Amino acid sequence: MTRPTPQPKARRPTFKDPEWWTSIAVDLLDFKPASLAKNLSKLL
Repeated sequence: MTRPTPQPKARRPTFKDPEWWTSIAVDLLDFKPASLAKNLSKLL
């Protein structure tokens, strides 16, 4: 009997991810440049 192959997780485009937009807004409001840079790097 064979095992079912695991399905890859569906990845949302970054621009359509509401959590990404929220984290960017929080970083801008709290002025956290390191965290902002980390979140912006997800676009690459």
